[in-house]
Amino acid sequence: MEKEELQEETPIVEQKEKLPNYGAPKKKNKLVLPIILVLLIVVLLVGFYFFQEKLIPKNKTTKKTDVKEVYSEYRMSGNGLESFDLAFLQLENNQKNMVYSPLSIKYALEMLQEGAAGQTKEQIRAVVGDYQPRKYPNNEHMSFANAMFIRNTFQDSVNEKYIQTLKEKYNAEVILDPFENPNTINNWVSEKTFKLINNLVDDVSAQDFFLINALAIDMLWNNQMHCAHGHKAPCVGDGYYSIHYRHEKLDDQEESAYGRTSAPYDREDLFPGIKFDGKDNIKTAEILGDFNRYDIIKDLGEEYIRKTVTEAYHKWLPTEEGQQVVQYDPEAADVEKSIDKYMEGLKSNYGKEQHSTDFSLYVDDDVKVFAKDLQEYDGMTLQYVGIMPKKVKLADYIKTVKSDDITTLIQNLKEVKMENFKEGV
Repeated sequence: MEKEELQEETPIVEQKEKLPNYGAPKKKNKLVLPIILVLLIVVLLVGFYFFQEKLIPKNKTTKKTDVKEVYSEYRMSGNGLESFDLAFLQLENNQKNMVYSPLSIKYALEMLQEGAAGQTKEQIRAVVGDYQPRKYPNNEHMSFANAMFIRNTFQDSVNEKYIQTLKEKYNAEVILDPFENPNTINNWVSEKTFKLINNLVDDVSAQDFFLINALAIDMLWNNQMHCAHGHKAPCVGDGYYSIHYRHEKLDDQEESAYGRTSAPYDREDLFPGIKFDGKDNIKTAEILGDFNRYDIIKDLGEEYIRKTVTEAYHKWLPTEEGQQVVQYDPEAADVEKSIDKYMEGLKSNYGKEQHSTDFSLYVDDDVKVFAKDLQEYDGMTLQYVGIMPKKVKLADYIKTVKSDDITTLIQNLKEVKMENFKEGV
């Protein structure tokens, strides 16, 4: 497909009345807890040339018109996860951190298609397929914005029908600018992304048009970290979360992890846990779940356990550690009472569940998949899903993974709750 095919006349330009110049409304700053933040810019014609060269593998002609009918293996059939959604990640797989939004790309292509004609329109349509853009709510937690920036020398030559379509169908702003500097675009992007993306564009002097979709999400988890010690969620102030079973035997790594993230006793100096005070002083926290469906009493028998533990307790009590415990707790010297207390605790552990928050999980030999819901806003709920390959590097996994593979993984996710664990675990 030759580059000049993209330069044919489209219905974007014709005589029209003047458009107002852009003036960005002021918006107050606010506290932001960013979870996902994505933005896409598509430069008309120039940007699409790269897209069609990379993604449209072959053409086939029809007898009805001179316009070639174009086929694309990335054609969208709806709003589900498809090959298109992974295509850019696979093309730009430079083993660097990358965040992009297939939704933004789809919207930009839809807006571009509205202003195209002839072979250019056919090429875009081959990818867009049956995709129908949805309208998304804009509020203090989600910003979904579209805009077309036009060099002001085209002010009297922009197709009014195209402008109206962008406004009515995509709620897009149409903004005139001399393109002497990137300030107008950068200010718009900053405003539409809760001021989290600034100075996106360095130079706009070589362009005449920009189509931009900006998507910013600033949402809280459906459930934040659960709290211990009677504190109420979301664990602000002096709140903690903890997971602790007295009788669990942990290896060194697990014991260290529990020591960092648990506050099972009132001695906060010994078990500091993780403190959430509503500030940005906590950057990471382990998300833990503990579900006990192993009935050790039924499996080993109470008599056998009591005999074995009693023998071990008699050997431990005269030790330096045992005597220190007795000094702190004189009742520990009473072997029979101590063993009775131990057995009561052991029985109560069966069927116990403790977790730091709500989440879903899927694990097999190849991947680990984690998911967690965000709160509902204006009738819409989003979900975060993270996929980590276990046997290959992430870059190699991306090369071969298919949309159907990811869909299957998501369908296999199970909430981390008692009924989803088999007996004996």
